[in-house]
Amino acid sequence: MNRWMAMCLIVAAAVARASTAEELPSDANLVCSDSWYRSIEERVPTGDGQAHGPDVGSDEWKSVVEFKLGIRDTPDVPERDGEAWCRYIDQIVRNPRTSDVRAAERQWKQVPGTQRDVLGTSR
Repeated sequence: MNRWMAMCLIVAAAVARASTAEELPSDANLVCSDSWYRSIEERVPTGDGQAHGPDVGSDEWKSVVEFKLGIRDTPDVPERDGEAWCRYIDQIVRNPRTSDVRAAERQWKQVPGTQRDVLGTSR
């Protein structure tokens, strides 16, 4: 009985891990490629649902992607004109928790009365 329960737990953990991992299509593995940009657009839509929005892959599009991910104007985001930006976005899209942690840290820094605010290191 204990072995059966252990196996069930292992299978459940494996299924949960597989379902939380965001996988991009195999042809999207080359960051900054047209297929990669399209796959990011599918996961982080930048338009209004009526075919209005920035051209996928443009600087404006990249800015909107940063905004939607909650990382625009943060110091750790690489410049938009290089592959480093694509790799950075790829990492966040593949692991949404990374983006959530960064957003929580930024919100904490902006709360008056937090230790960082008292020390004068935020705002």
